[in-house]
Amino acid sequence: MDVMDYEARYTTVDSLKKKEVLFKEALDLENVDRGLFARKRESWHVPELEDPYKTLIPCFRSSIFPGKVFEETSTMLFKEKELKPVQVVESLAVFEEQFLNYFCEGMLRDLCWDHVVAAGGAVAGCLQKIPPENSHNSYTKRKYLHDDAFPVSC
Repeated sequence: MDVMDYEARYTTVDSLKKKEVLFKEALDLENVDRGLFARKRESWHVPELEDPYKTLIPCFRSSIFPGKVFEETSTMLFKEKELKPVQVVESLAVFEEQFLNYFCEGMLRDLCWDHVVAAGGAVAGCLQKIPPENSHNSYTKRKYLHDDAFPVSC
């Protein structure tokens, strides 16, 4: 299953359970790729993995995400907060602004990103729109990301 197949199947899924099954299939295929890479480590050339973006979903060019409101949630380990629908930012520029200017407070703005990958909750969090009540100015956006949305990131 490639990204296009995953995206096509994802858009037709109508329940959380089916989405979890689809995700498990994708994860199993990724683990096969990891195994191929691990077994052929000595050459760094794995023909089956020629495409370095094979399993990455381009979220700003994907029909899965733009402007979509996510209302379904899977089981959470910590149920301290009431879960609200999440909306994804509309462009890469907005994500970069939230990640670089407000979350990282400008410290990574001039970093050469050629061989750097940012991953984890900070990236996923900055893909979310900041609620209107917290987007009046730079101070309220920064305060929201650090104090309300991701208090353990500081």
